[in-house]
Amino acid sequence: MRVLTVVLLGLVLVTVAKPAECAAQEDPLGAAALRPARYELDLRLDYEDEKLFSRVSLTVANRSATPTDQLPILLYRTLTVTGVEDAEGRAVQFEQGVAAFHDWPQRQANVITVRLSEPLAPGDSATVVISYEGYLLGYAETGTRYQKDRIDPEFTIIRRDPYAYPIVSHPSLQSMRAAGLPQFDYRAKITVPESVTVANVGRLVGHEVEGGNASWIYENHRTAWRMDFAIAQYGVHEAGGHKVFYFPEDSAGARRVMDGLTGTLALYSGWFGPQRGEARFTLIEIPDGWGSQTDVTGIIQTAAAFRDPARSHELYHEVSHLWNVVDPGPAPPRWNEGLAEFLSELTTEELEGGEAVATAVEEQLRWIRERFGARPRYTGIPMADYGRENITGLSYHVGIVMFAVLYDLVGAETFNEIVGGFYQRYADTGATTDEFVVYAKSVSGMNLGRFFHDWMYTTEWYTHVRDGAALEDLVTLYR
Repeated sequence: MRVLTVVLLGLVLVTVAKPAECAAQEDPLGAAALRPARYELDLRLDYEDEKLFSRVSLTVANRSATPTDQLPILLYRTLTVTGVEDAEGRAVQFEQGVAAFHDWPQRQANVITVRLSEPLAPGDSATVVISYEGYLLGYAETGTRYQKDRIDPEFTIIRRDPYAYPIVSHPSLQSMRAAGLPQFDYRAKITVPESVTVANVGRLVGHEVEGGNASWIYENHRTAWRMDFAIAQYGVHEAGGHKVFYFPEDSAGARRVMDGLTGTLALYSGWFGPQRGEARFTLIEIPDGWGSQTDVTGIIQTAAAFRDPARSHELYHEVSHLWNVVDPGPAPPRWNEGLAEFLSELTTEELEGGEAVATAVEEQLRWIRERFGARPRYTGIPMADYGRENITGLSYHVGIVMFAVLYDLVGAETFNEIVGGFYQRYADTGATTDEFVVYAKSVSGMNLGRFFHDWMYTTEWYTHVRDGAALEDLVTLYR
């Protein structure tokens, strides 16, 4: 494989691109052509000026069938690339400017286009080293209220969501969906005052202290789709190869969370089979309202799960995602969120008793009747199209009901074979919604054609829910 290397290091004047100019650059297929394969990040935080300075080596591969000489990159709107040079010190043309997403005008980003010195052929790779600096000020005004990201000694998080490191994409949701979730390796060096700790779900391979600062060096355990670095005055609890990073005031909760983590991992391993690769997991506490998230070897979890035992289902939800299969198709519907909601309630019953599933499903049925009645367009959009219609939030509500019905239809043993077998077969390659449906039908030993027709590919299910059907009524309908 030929490798082309480009280095971004020089200084340029930032120009502001007009939204129309960025719209003209829109090319979802082109955005999907280049995919990140490896990040090598060297980032320093300056708390006094509330600023970050970063240099990242980004390797991208051309996964398309056509050559391209343009590399589209997004950074947060107040982060600025400071220049471009090739390996021989020659200037490489690039442009950058703040622009709005053409299909999400409230959201702005610094849009960078690197014009490679020669087209990158299909199958080839290119490595760019990007130096950038600036500020993080959050994206709450766009409706993503959990993105409160700031450079703050109390708590800082560096993550994909606000583009705190370079994201390969054009400025549109359509492009991001066309590209799907990335798959890459990483090595990251994060330098901060030695009074704070850098937490990451990867493997700690270095910790260097000099002049009042500390550098924390992490590498991914397994191929990842995101990087998250949470920085605070953390305590660390370790057990059985697993880690929990917690705020000092939540030390008691951290032990309960560790017990919940190890217990849930053991439960899901029994249900769905073992995790692929090294079975070491990390859970990182973050403040409430900042948004929990799961990668392949760990979880960032809001403080509520540490402080309120009644919120343990949030932990169960995130742990269940470790048995998800990546959907490589464009605009996936994220039905896995409905599966996680169902599994979190099922786990609550298993570990804590009660009738959590029935209670949760009845609440969701009431929610669906109210919400779909107020927004009739939802009644005509099948779950398989939720991604294309930008309504994946509905997958939590409709999905939990669908999986509760499926569980009662096929029984616990067959349900676990469907979910676990699907993960074991496709964890390394990914699989689409259609492949899941085919797999479930083949494993069930039942005729599930009508069930998936109604719940995944049409909205035939809604008529029954609208007319007051309860969970047991829906199960009877498909027997």
